[in-house]
Amino acid sequence: MRRFGSVTIGILLIGLVAAPAAWAADGADTGRTAATTATDDGGAKAASAATDRAVTGEAAAKSAPQEDRSSPDKFSGLAFGDLYVVAANHDAALEGENGLWFRRVYFTYDRKLSDEFDMRFRLEMNSSGDFKSSAKLEPFVKDMWVRYKRGGTSVYLGMSSTPTWGRVEGFWGYRDVEKTPLDLHKYTGSRDVGVAVKGALGDAGRVRYHLMVANGEGTKAESNEGKSVYGSLAYQFNDELFVEVYADYHAVDEASNKYTWQVFAGYDNGNTRVGVLYARQTREFSGGAPDLDLDLGSVLVVQKLTDKTRALVRVDRMFDPDPSGGKISYLPFDPTARSTLLIAGVDVDLGGRVHLIPNLEYVAYDPVGDAPDPDDDLMARLTFSWKW
Repeated sequence: MRRFGSVTIGILLIGLVAAPAAWAADGADTGRTAATTATDDGGAKAASAATDRAVTGEAAAKSAPQEDRSSPDKFSGLAFGDLYVVAANHDAALEGENGLWFRRVYFTYDRKLSDEFDMRFRLEMNSSGDFKSSAKLEPFVKDMWVRYKRGGTSVYLGMSSTPTWGRVEGFWGYRDVEKTPLDLHKYTGSRDVGVAVKGALGDAGRVRYHLMVANGEGTKAESNEGKSVYGSLAYQFNDELFVEVYADYHAVDEASNKYTWQVFAGYDNGNTRVGVLYARQTREFSGGAPDLDLDLGSVLVVQKLTDKTRALVRVDRMFDPDPSGGKISYLPFDPTARSTLLIAGVDVDLGGRVHLIPNLEYVAYDPVGDAPDPDDDLMARLTFSWKW
């Protein structure tokens, strides 16, 4: 490993241990919750308090700045990335790689068009994350929709969030640390171009739904006759517990289709939140090729330590090898082996919506037949995140 990499991992490991004590006595509760990182379009503004907790994992963040409601225009943004070092990897060529990258930069413009219509235009850019490319940060369109709102129902036209993991990501609350499991393994995309409907049912708003019919090409242009259908349904049992079921179907092309189902349950009492997820995707192929089933499970825990620190732990289990694992940005997986991903870190709120999150990502692989076992992966990171 290069000398710089050795020094860096030492600093990160020390920070992971020392950070909670360093800030334990500082400041008031800033309420770092799922609400601060959720990407669901307006999901944290649900009609009832019970539904709010389901989407955000806690009441609205106390540190959130007050909006200027006198103006119909709103500009906002965020950025997060890491100072990182690859301490170990199944691909020996990646061991010792280190540096600083941006995994996401957003610039968002929202405008209220009338009492019933509003719109969003968002640009995103990020580092390539393939350990090879040296391309510049180039923006692309991430959101471009107009929304009609009436009562408890919203209708979206354009490029908007899919129902796949908006609630999961909002509850996890740490997209700046890692994607949700289905997002990480590219089961489907976070955006698509089409028509979506979201809303709540019943006077208490305990049942929420999100339906979408779209091109199936994500943020890219349509290239075939196939379409994608998505749907999620969530039920809020009380202020602390909810469950969501999700399914989708993608007519990829004439030779293949895929469909996914997912069940997610979340519990949040204000200091501790726990989530459990299980999902399966089936990929169908023509010409007599066997179907491919990819099963995945995940457990997450976020625990408040002090007013300014939180501990986070997540374990993802791929019960089948991910054939596209080698193409995952920032954390490529061995595509031939079953895997277990462990994420552990401490979130330190520095104030002003700025966070430092020292964390480790460790991937353990199962044996692959008679072949030598793949080496495990270990990446140490000092993740930074800010919003405006």
